[in-house]
Amino acid sequence: MKKKSKVNLISIIIFTIMVIVLSTSLSGCQVLSRFTGRSSNSSSAATGTTTYTVNRGTITQSISATGTVGSSETKNLSVQVSGEVLQSTDVGTQVKKGDVLLKVDNTDLLTSIKKAQIDVEVAEASMKTAQINYQAALDANHIVIQTTQLDNLSSQQSVDAAANSADNTERSGNASIESAQLPKLPPLFPIHLL
Repeated sequence: MKKKSKVNLISIIIFTIMVIVLSTSLSGCQVLSRFTGRSSNSSSAATGTTTYTVNRGTITQSISATGTVGSSETKNLSVQVSGEVLQSTDVGTQVKKGDVLLKVDNTDLLTSIKKAQIDVEVAEASMKTAQINYQAALDANHIVIQTTQLDNLSSQQSVDAAANSADNTERSGNASIESAQLPKLPPLFPIHLL
């Protein structure tokens, strides 16, 4: 521990001595210039140095340089429509949020949009017509089915009537055959025809 404090103490002493020497030499230069009476812009040919009078004031320092400035955020923008460029922002122009960077004549796009809207309206009208035609076909099919069912019912009734008629005819024929085969008996009562 003692070694460290000795080293720190020595460092502080050396630093203090250097500050004293530096301030003495600066003040000595100032005092020397007062005694010699030299102006602030006079040069000593013998030493090749220039001396100036120190005045209190604002120090301004400016730097002029050329180059490019990089941004932490870079965006690549692409235009989705083709057309004539009406306005564009030049490279290096300062912009802020909401500024228009590029204006493109989108007349062709607007015409395409109107044409697409008309095509949609035509397609909707065609769909309505197809729905009406479909409903009419369903109705006609329903009518045909009902008419066919009625015709089938009428035909079935005709078939049933014909079958009944055939049965009756068969019975009548069988009865006639049976009566033709029976022996003839004389009538019990005489029948007079008028």
